[in-house]
Amino acid sequence: MLIKTKSKKGFYFSMDAILFTSIIILTLTLTFSFYVSKAPSTSNNLYSKDLVNVLSSINIEEINNTYIESLVSSGQIKRLENSVLEQIGLFWAEGKTTLAANIIENVTDGLIPGNLNYGVYVDNEEIYSSGDINTASTLISSKKIVSGIAKDKPTLGFSAKVIFSGQQEKTISTYSYFGGFVGDGIITQYLILPNNYDNITSAYLEFAIDSDFDININDIYSGTYSNIESNNKKADKYNITSLNYQNFQPGINKVEINFLDDSKFIGGGFLKVDVLSDDVNYLPFEYVDNIITKKIYLNGINGVVNLYSSFYVPGQLNSIETFLNYTTNYPLFVGFGNITVFEGNLTEDVTITITNSSIGQSFNDSYNLLSETTTPLRIGHFATDRLGDFSRRTDSIIATDVSSSMDTEDVEDAPGQSRLDVAKTVEKNFVNFVFNKSLENRIGLVSYHSSVEPGQSEDLTNNNVTLLNKIDSYKTKSQNTCFSCAIDSAIDKLEDDGDPTKKWAVIIMSDGTADKCDSIPQSQCNEETAKNEAITYACQAFQEYNISLYSIGYGAGTDNTTLKNISEDCSDGLFFHSNNQSSLQAAFDSIAEEIMSLTFDYQKTVAEGVSSTLHPNSYIELKYTPTTSPFVFGEIPINIESDTFDNNITSGSVEIPPDVTITEAIVTSYSGNFWSESVTVNTNDAFDLSDYNISYPELGDPFHINIPSNLLQAGSNSLDIKTASGPSESEISGGSPDDKIIYTMLIPNTRSYSNVADQAEGCNWFIEFDDGSSTTLKVPSDYNGINSCNFKTQTYNYDDAIDISTFQLLRELDLDDDGLLDINIDEQKIGAETLVVENIPSLWGPAVIEVRVWQ
Repeated sequence: MLIKTKSKKGFYFSMDAILFTSIIILTLTLTFSFYVSKAPSTSNNLYSKDLVNVLSSINIEEINNTYIESLVSSGQIKRLENSVLEQIGLFWAEGKTTLAANIIENVTDGLIPGNLNYGVYVDNEEIYSSGDINTASTLISSKKIVSGIAKDKPTLGFSAKVIFSGQQEKTISTYSYFGGFVGDGIITQYLILPNNYDNITSAYLEFAIDSDFDININDIYSGTYSNIESNNKKADKYNITSLNYQNFQPGINKVEINFLDDSKFIGGGFLKVDVLSDDVNYLPFEYVDNIITKKIYLNGINGVVNLYSSFYVPGQLNSIETFLNYTTNYPLFVGFGNITVFEGNLTEDVTITITNSSIGQSFNDSYNLLSETTTPLRIGHFATDRLGDFSRRTDSIIATDVSSSMDTEDVEDAPGQSRLDVAKTVEKNFVNFVFNKSLENRIGLVSYHSSVEPGQSEDLTNNNVTLLNKIDSYKTKSQNTCFSCAIDSAIDKLEDDGDPTKKWAVIIMSDGTADKCDSIPQSQCNEETAKNEAITYACQAFQEYNISLYSIGYGAGTDNTTLKNISEDCSDGLFFHSNNQSSLQAAFDSIAEEIMSLTFDYQKTVAEGVSSTLHPNSYIELKYTPTTSPFVFGEIPINIESDTFDNNITSGSVEIPPDVTITEAIVTSYSGNFWSESVTVNTNDAFDLSDYNISYPELGDPFHINIPSNLLQAGSNSLDIKTASGPSESEISGGSPDDKIIYTMLIPNTRSYSNVADQAEGCNWFIEFDDGSSTTLKVPSDYNGINSCNFKTQTYNYDDAIDISTFQLLRELDLDDDGLLDINIDEQKIGAETLVVENIPSLWGPAVIEVRVWQ
């Protein structure tokens, strides 16, 4: 079989056609039939047979005839290798019976004696006659069958194959995903663009937020954007203006989201940038020897590192390495699923690589649990309080013992200083620490001895100068100590002026024992009743006002039992004992960390005193053997982003055409500050958070959940997404109406050759898409004719091989047969080229050519 382009000529046969045609032609060439009217003479019979033989055995090029030569020179006869009989049949099929008759008259002139008449017929239609057959007394007929001709059918046709291919430029869609919850603070996202691109055609953010924000692209201010929908399970699209496209650059781009309101988090989403590039084989990863090396950059966070995300390995994982660059004043950890792969106690600036060997040991040197699955990723700080504690900042009171025993100079690591001097230093450090973390914290002061005298206290304030001056003014008084007086005064200050949305705390420090009462007459007060009164006050403070009490015994003569009863037995506070300045400072530091502890409102942090930054150059590097090759010869990648599912159940569907390969499929799940709990595809589990068998607060939260390609089938596929509406498996609800599916598929860039048609010119095709857009596609791409075709209305030339092939290929992209292409080939910048085979012998007929001789 020889196949040429349109500008060439060739022969086109299938093996079946060759076999069929050969048998027919061989049989019919050797087979003659004739009939006789009356008793023929032997010579008449020979004349009819000889005339058939002459017409079928002599080729056009062998005839030296002026008329036939004129037909050849004028182009009316194109195939010189045709026999005269075949050419007569061709002219008949084309409706040119006059030309056929003239050939017969010229070729047969002198071959038949004058006493005989003769005629030539095709399928009983008279082509030429030398006399009136109705006067015949004797009639001889010889027939020959000629294949490949039929009335009004092309005898030599065209077959075409249309090929979709990338033009000089193609649209490359680049995505960079945020985790299911990214906070709390300034968020930085890395986006990788091709190293070679001409221009950006589209750029936008789609995510769930609760705040207005600024965008900086590569440290260049790129606009202020107003929050559209104040709902952290509702996603909105924010188009980056084209004037800011110039701020992007080839390679790695840093995009910073700076929130302008108190809500400083992203509840899932992505950044998408479309570029035109001639790098038609662009891949966002390295692909060598069937091994993919992929670097996943982590979301940068400047505030409190609190990342709930995921990663996916679309194949067999060979190695994994994690590079972290962070700054923190609070321990940080990394969890893959329910496995903690890193727990760092280092603070300040940290740069560390969690090696493949280290991670492998955590998974018993088997990566099966991480292969072909979406793995929750958690990076942040362990909570020091239970999830769902809605406490915010702190209002706290420091109650300082100023009885005369505090003048004792016996602090072993502070020679020459009294106990009170050391206490002042430590308490001032505490004040500065608390206010350095947040000026929304407030502190009040109470100094006490046998009572709390006027002027010995300070109301709640965030003015550290006032507090430091007040602490510096402390002087010792009487020898007696009234714990209950200090607790009662602290309760009054919190009750009168405390913010009920904050955590209330009282810190009571003493170097002695309770020996004075507050409400019990002094005549009835002794150490036992004083201690019991203090304990009673402390218990009431916690039970009635939710005040946490912390106590510190300072020195050798401290009543540690009573102080412990006040704090740990009556409330949720802590007790400390110290004999020197270092241990006293450590006690206050621990209390500061406790009352400003990291707690969670589900995934949102309530972070008092915690400050950390995850720098955006942190990443996870994967090396894996892919289940599906990212590209296949003869197939082209098509990126498709579905419409939102637009329901709260949440369910959707996707139609996958036959004969395509899915290389990536991602379901997005906007879960706000909850968790994406599960995704099912055709009732098969694609992801289920409950499989990890631990409470959800310890797990990452995937925003984009990858679907293994084997779960998607040709035809309609149903998808269901569920969201955890609380921190446990039992609290499940539907997802967001803005969930969707984003997938990439490889489609064959051509189909088989069309049926044989009369011509192969091409057309200007008007094509409409499901998204409401439309385009005009030239097929072939260099077509400059005026023919117009319409796919939706099926308007095209049914006798044009290129048009037939184009319609067949476009039909593969109309998944629901509504005349609208579900795949926008214009956005993909696909061109259409053609392969055309000419001069294909038709298989019409056969036609019967008959020579009749009579006298």
